[in-house]
Amino acid sequence: MSELLQAITIGIPQGALYGLMGFGIAMIFRSAGTLNFSHGYSAMVSVLITLSAMQTFIGLNILEGRLALFAAIPVGLIAGAVFGVLIDLLLMRRVKHVSPASMLMITLGLLLVFEGAANLIWSPDYESFPRLLPGPPFIFEGAGLFEGIRVVFRRNDIAVMLIALVISVSMAALMKYTKIGLAIRARGQDPVGAQSVGINTNRVDSIVWGLSITLAVVVGILIAPITRVHPTMLMNTQLLGITAAVLGGFSSLFGAIWGGLMIGVLERLIDIVPALDGYETAIIFFLIILILVFKPMGLFAGKVGRKA
Repeated sequence: MSELLQAITIGIPQGALYGLMGFGIAMIFRSAGTLNFSHGYSAMVSVLITLSAMQTFIGLNILEGRLALFAAIPVGLIAGAVFGVLIDLLLMRRVKHVSPASMLMITLGLLLVFEGAANLIWSPDYESFPRLLPGPPFIFEGAGLFEGIRVVFRRNDIAVMLIALVISVSMAALMKYTKIGLAIRARGQDPVGAQSVGINTNRVDSIVWGLSITLAVVVGILIAPITRVHPTMLMNTQLLGITAAVLGGFSSLFGAIWGGLMIGVLERLIDIVPALDGYETAIIFFLIILILVFKPMGLFAGKVGRKA
């Protein structure tokens, strides 16, 4: 029982990261109509910028320790937002009404550009990244009916869950109660109808790109203490984020978060079976294929608006 509960407690925060990554990918897909294969790589460069800013603050004796980290995080988030807006303004806006295939190829090209830039400007070496909540883990020791149960809660996992919860609630409020959220939803459901009621869809697309990449940077900063910082640090997270979006249904943004949680827990549950060790990704994709055969639009898909 302890092993099962431990797998779930590790899988939930990991799945939350997949879900946040998938949420941003689904937002771009609904807005631009393409999968952004450079999603994690643009975030990776922003995490490297965060690390460089932190090292600069420390090296110049401006700030020290954790103050340098928390001062550097906004630098990385702003870098991610700028990357997203520039990708839309300089590249996607020129081809989005011409060829969906061109948009897809641009994102694949950007993947290579970001990876190459990371190797050239920084290095292919693995760099350590500080945890947001350092210190020993919390240990739950069962008593009475729960005697014999022992579960370890890592501090970084707690930080991940709290941040993921705050972001999810904030995004839900943004999408439901604000004008920009309404515009994003209208743009995704019916671009022509959105334009006819005065919504500037070009501006909405830029906001979506900037916001989505910023969310990916948050994921990168949260996962960096585990994976360390290097050019391919978010490759698997991006892949499983896309999978979460597919599983949840691209027509349901928050379905991607639920899909991510399911994948994260399933990944850890498979991991505790010795005979299946090393086959987690293959089994997850096989099960997802089976699910999508019977539920092609995803588990949480709603009605999908038409695309222009």
